[in-house]
Amino acid sequence: MMERSGVLLLLVMMCGVTLANHCTSSASCGPSACCRVGQMRYSIPSCTPLGDLGHHCYYPGGSQDMTLHYPNGLQIKVEDAYLGMCPCRAGLECSRTSRTCQPPTRLAPEDNTLGIRH
Repeated sequence: MMERSGVLLLLVMMCGVTLANHCTSSASCGPSACCRVGQMRYSIPSCTPLGDLGHHCYYPGGSQDMTLHYPNGLQIKVEDAYLGMCPCRAGLECSRTSRTCQPPTRLAPEDNTLGIRH
């Protein structure tokens, strides 16, 4: 059953039918989502909401352009897409320590543990 649904999904894509949340760039997802490619083999890129307060995130994260290849020879070019998870929404940043979306923190010069002078 799982194989059938995967084959059907690829056939639908080959015929040019647009899937509800399928994307080829983050711009096509609107301001509150990104184009995310899952980490499973043959994942279909989909619009996914940006990370909210406390959601897990990658640090540092970044988008990339990629070409996805499928076993039937289908290729999908994706621009400005994120692998695994979307970045944090506006007003939040990915914490280096907790790897979750948190409000931005501003360190005072005396709290600068890297010894960088401002």
